[in-house]
Amino acid sequence: MQNSKLKNSIILRGMASNVVDEAIVILKPNVKIKKVEHSKNIGVSEKSVSKNFIVKEAENVILNYIYKIKEANIIIEKKKLERKVKILKMVNIFLFIILVFSLVFKK
Repeated sequence: MQNSKLKNSIILRGMASNVVDEAIVILKPNVKIKKVEHSKNIGVSEKSVSKNFIVKEAENVILNYIYKIKEANIIIEKKKLERKVKILKMVNIFLFIILVFSLVFKK
């Protein structure tokens, strides 16, 4: 990559995720943060607060994406399990009917 493009990128490592080990976030050019909310960062310079804000926002975007992927996988797995349960119920009903016929017509 060019050196000018590296100025607008952040590398995130050590995230609390099982899916993502390392992420590279490329920031949009010429975007100004209008208001950064200060929670407990009194006495911290404005520049470090804005960097922390950008990193936290990037982490939230990535974690939301991971959550959506996991949620989609859970829905797919749930549909597969429901289908298997339906098939097993049909097989059990069929086997029960065969058992009843065999006991009734046994002579």
